[in-house]
Amino acid sequence: MTFLPFEEILRRKYDELSPGQKKAADHLMNNLEASSYGTLAAISREAGVSETTIIRLSGTLGFRGYSDMQSRIRDQILLSGRRRGNPDEEGASDGSPFERSIEREMDILRQMKNELDPGLLMQVAKRIAEADQIAVIGTRTAGAAADWLAMTLGCWRERVLSVPPDGDKYRALLDLTGRSAAIAISFPRYARATQRFAEGAKKAGATLVAVTDSPLSPIGRIADFTLLTRKNRDETGLDSIASVISLLNLMVIGVSLQGKEEGTRRLQRLEAICSDRGDRLE
Repeated sequence: MTFLPFEEILRRKYDELSPGQKKAADHLMNNLEASSYGTLAAISREAGVSETTIIRLSGTLGFRGYSDMQSRIRDQILLSGRRRGNPDEEGASDGSPFERSIEREMDILRQMKNELDPGLLMQVAKRIAEADQIAVIGTRTAGAAADWLAMTLGCWRERVLSVPPDGDKYRALLDLTGRSAAIAISFPRYARATQRFAEGAKKAGATLVAVTDSPLSPIGRIADFTLLTRKNRDETGLDSIASVISLLNLMVIGVSLQGKEEGTRRLQRLEAICSDRGDRLE
């Protein structure tokens, strides 16, 4: 049986929820597995809301009651093998800080693999391949991921722009149409510049693809397509974007499958240009 993912149900209804219901929804999303078997009393206590609020939340989401909502969550976990534990704890080790960082990264990648929706990825890839142009934006560490994606997609197709979040980002909105696609990469702490550009792209009619950590993130709530992963906060206290790049690479693979011959010719022309200019050391 195919279910609409619980996260997607929440995303579609999130703006209709009361502040208390949003607090409960956030708790359910961040503790999905525990919520599949916890009692109503325990979950209301942990979420810091009343039992009535959670019951009303289930009704707003279209369920017959709390038990019906919990059953949907449980079925989804059983069908997908999903485990939303804390990757920082799953890979705990007494090894060196380098080993611990690698283990956390591997846990995040394993979780991403378990949650992977190939059908969704192919939908995103098809829309990107068919777009008249693509704008990619991200800020801070997400900006590095955005630059990588724009460069890589630009090898496969024309008219791919990396939008400077601190520069003249609004000028990039001028050329967006209903046939365009905008890819916004946004993780905590969510950048206002990325959000504003994404809102402008939606207003222009472009398809918005969000790469983020939750369908309930600011960018996830307004996106047409949402691809999820987590960043790894390592020993430095800063975020590694290895898992983000891995997810973006899956998107590029999907795009390459949409127009392999044209993409290959484009790569060959690029290689010839670089060779003619003597840009290669070997």
